[in-house]
Amino acid sequence: MNIELTNQIDAIGMSAESGDVILSVIDGAEWSGKHLLLLQEKLNTYLRFVESGEVYFAYPSALGKRIEIHVYWRVAPPREAEQFLSRVASIMGEAGLGFSHGPAGALN
Repeated sequence: MNIELTNQIDAIGMSAESGDVILSVIDGAEWSGKHLLLLQEKLNTYLRFVESGEVYFAYPSALGKRIEIHVYWRVAPPREAEQFLSRVASIMGEAGLGFSHGPAGALN
């Protein structure tokens, strides 16, 4: 997927292990000057998708389930991005959502 498609949900599914609904951001881009801004816009789209209730129309199985947002990246974020990702985790937690990030294939 393309991180520049900031108004698009990349993938949605359910964890076989936990039963949580997983909204996945597929980030295959190199880290450039505008990468954090694009990722922020994309994550805001995901947050609106959940907060508006649209997630339940697009994926009815999400009703009553815990929702997590996972960012799967191809290129590890630079040190300066870690503070941003930590803040995102806090904001998502305040919204009642789980948040994690890691290399593609590393998250469950």
